[in-house]
Amino acid sequence: MPDSPVINLEPLGRSDYEVFFERLDWSDSDLLYAWATDPELTQYMPSMPRPLSWQDHLEWFMCARNDKDRIDYRIMVVQNVIVRRAGRVHASGLGSGDPEVGIMLAARDLWGKGIAARALLGLIKELHRRKIIRCHALIHPNNERSLALFRRCGFDDSGEKGRKGQLLYRREI
Repeated sequence: MPDSPVINLEPLGRSDYEVFFERLDWSDSDLLYAWATDPELTQYMPSMPRPLSWQDHLEWFMCARNDKDRIDYRIMVVQNVIVRRAGRVHASGLGSGDPEVGIMLAARDLWGKGIAARALLGLIKELHRRKIIRCHALIHPNNERSLALFRRCGFDDSGEKGRKGQLLYRREI
């Protein structure tokens, strides 16, 4: 099923923000590197190499861009006619029938405004469009913001542990 270049996301209620996805491309590599090397944004990502070299980042980015079993979108936010890149969402292992999903809302001024929930639910809607019926997320047990977000978006703690002690949350779509 071909990917849409832009996916518009519906508000969860009253919102001052328009939110949509665009496919990641090479123009995102610098910003993604800045986010990936920000300790506050990556503190709960145990698989993130520290320090992350530019070369390692580019190798990851090339692999991710060429992985046909994965989708990566930048989260775009519009407020007062200003458009900006605010974060990213992804799903990997699409062919498994139970892909892993993840989100990073890097724009700290947008935390707590429902943007992450809209983005995560938009990703789930895209998975549903692709006929995927379940997905999962691995969440660090101390990442209270992510735990609350995934619960809000219908994910349940499976009681299982994932890589490096992360909690495995699941959702039927």
